[in-house]
Amino acid sequence: LLLHGQATVPLDRPPAGLRPGLSGRVAIDPHHIVLRNASASPGRGCSGRVVLVMAEGDRIRVTVDIGVLIVVLMERDPYRREHPAVGDTVSLEIGAGAITAAAPPA
Repeated sequence: LLLHGQATVPLDRPPAGLRPGLSGRVAIDPHHIVLRNASASPGRGCSGRVVLVMAEGDRIRVTVDIGVLIVVLMERDPYRREHPAVGDTVSLEIGAGAITAAAPPA
């Protein structure tokens, strides 16, 4: 999946509703993105740099620059385990099930 023509997100399968080669809008559910320390999982998913970390209710919002900004909402236990900080390089795993695609405008 190519986002904004700038960042490639490897997927295990194409998102429902988006055929290869077509362009259109996609929404990525931030609850279904797995963030890991890049050194712990090299080569899986896409990598980027953490640009913002803040509490949001009972979760932690982590914004990662992979060429475009991606928001990850982490539960507190995974956050404590991975402990991403601003400036860290991390790996994001985004499953196709986390992506909702809309058809391109007519």
